[in-house]
Amino acid sequence: MTRNHTFLSSSAALACVLGALSLTGCNKNGAPAQSSTANTATADTGNTVAEAGAPAGAIAPTDATPPAPLPTAPAGAALPPAPPAPVAPPPQAQEQYSYVSQAASMGAAFADSPPDYAVDYQDSRPWIWRAGNGAYRVAEAVPGGLRYYYYAAGQTTPFFVQDPQYAYAFTGGGLTVVYDAHGHPLPPGTATSQAAMAGRYLARARSLYQAAAHEQHQAVYMANWQAKQNLVLAQQQQWQAQQQKDAAWRAWNQAHADQQQATWSREQAQRQAYAANLAAAKAQGVAKGTRATEASDRAREAAAQAQQQRTTAAQQQRSTAAQAREHQSAAAVQQDKRKQVVAAERERDKKKERPGGQ
Repeated sequence: MTRNHTFLSSSAALACVLGALSLTGCNKNGAPAQSSTANTATADTGNTVAEAGAPAGAIAPTDATPPAPLPTAPAGAALPPAPPAPVAPPPQAQEQYSYVSQAASMGAAFADSPPDYAVDYQDSRPWIWRAGNGAYRVAEAVPGGLRYYYYAAGQTTPFFVQDPQYAYAFTGGGLTVVYDAHGHPLPPGTATSQAAMAGRYLARARSLYQAAAHEQHQAVYMANWQAKQNLVLAQQQQWQAQQQKDAAWRAWNQAHADQQQATWSREQAQRQAYAANLAAAKAQGVAKGTRATEASDRAREAAAQAQQQRTTAAQQQRSTAAQAREHQSAAAVQQDKRKQVVAAERERDKKKERPGGQ
């Protein structure tokens, strides 16, 4: 990979994208944006989610409960040993911002959209975003946050890797720039001291790319995405804040604004529509679920009332039957008494009819 990278960024464009991210977040809580195009994809069994302009190969996130928390991949120091990354000559002063700007542009273009899919890979479950131009971003949970791998279109090794503490820029398979967590380039000698860590990341990145491209694609659990989504957005905002402080970074962005727009504007628009439409579908699902719950509650209430009516009717029948038995018993007693009176009267009459009877 040469230093004339495909991924280019401008401060103005990135600020616009981040503003759009905020708008998309508001749409999730308010009136979602609408799109004129739509297709469908199945997220859960029996749960069809309409997706406006869904990215090719994207699988709608599933609302199913994750069977376990999102697996955490090993920190860099715990990864298997690998050959240190070759140290490439550092770029010219302003060009050292090209790598982090490319990563920031790709991340901003993916906007607020959830990962396209996940794959099972060794000890983690990485998330994958695939751009329409063939570029990839892969993210995996690690202690302290997320670790990102950025791949140019058609490349199986990343041009940029970021962990919660540092970021590493590569050209031609060699480590050329190391950045702090905010995207500020560190002194050139840092590449030599970080070559061992960069080599471990390169080895893992190559395997991750193969998994992302060839392993079975699976829906991302929405609960896991919602738990980590703020970390993804915070990274973009952190880079944006650093750009505002760094005149050299802003200058590089401004010099490449037109190229950035040509590369990422369509991806950004599609991702924003996709995220907004998923939010709308989610809101509709909640509304349908509420109506279904209300209908179920009404059905249960009606069933309970019917059961109560049957119980009351049965009690009334038992009470009526008991009263009837009491009446029958009282009538029988009265009848016996009358019989006894009649018998006594007859006995007296017989005695009167006997000679000398009184």
